[in-house]
Amino acid sequence: MSSNTSITPTTIARAALLRKTTQSFCAAFLASTPPSETLDQYFRPDGPKITEYGPEWASRRLPFLGKTFSGRRKRGRNDSEGNEAGSGKGDGESAVGDVEEKEEVRKTGRKASTCDEYFDLLGATLGFHPDEHTFPPPSAFIVDPNFSLPPSQSSSSTTSTSHSLTGPPPPDQTANSNHDETVPEAIEIALDGAVSVTAHARFSSLATGHSWSETFTYRLSEFDAQGRIGHWEIWADPLSAWMAVGEGE
Repeated sequence: MSSNTSITPTTIARAALLRKTTQSFCAAFLASTPPSETLDQYFRPDGPKITEYGPEWASRRLPFLGKTFSGRRKRGRNDSEGNEAGSGKGDGESAVGDVEEKEEVRKTGRKASTCDEYFDLLGATLGFHPDEHTFPPPSAFIVDPNFSLPPSQSSSSTTSTSHSLTGPPPPDQTANSNHDETVPEAIEIALDGAVSVTAHARFSSLATGHSWSETFTYRLSEFDAQGRIGHWEIWADPLSAWMAVGEGE
């Protein structure tokens, strides 16, 4: 990875855009925004990715761990009608789209792999209970507007990530950039960039009802020119989740 540390009006403006996107993205969780709307609004349309790191053995109870989910669920011709009918229920997808997706899974035998399916698996396993103190103020976000990955690790690569999916070390939270930031009306050049956020919330197992509090870290990266997210990486506490979900086994 590389990061040019030079500070210019362009990088300051870029940092402001990424910080604003991250603030809105985090606020979507507090507002209980349906996952499909979150993906539509904040993620790049060209192959977004989600990776929650964890040991491979934990995926038996926590199937959203240890792999990179990429792309979006297919949508049928009547998807707009399905979104309208499903508003407020969190599904965000039409019956037509769901049938097509399930048929593809049946025919190919593939495992869940899209970003929509990450949220499906997570939501069927754990409850997320954020509050007004879950996310820090935007000034505490770690913003690197010049962060970029080598071509072999970018979204265009067929390799989802170069790290073991047990997880690379979480991003360094010791440095920050607090320039006077003004969001421009338009930015013509995409510089990728990355934003790291450390947060705290309560989670619960839907199967057992057991709950716990944990600190976790997000890294958002591979932003496009409009500031839409290319890759969302999560470092959390898989051991607590594993124990909570399997309590009583």
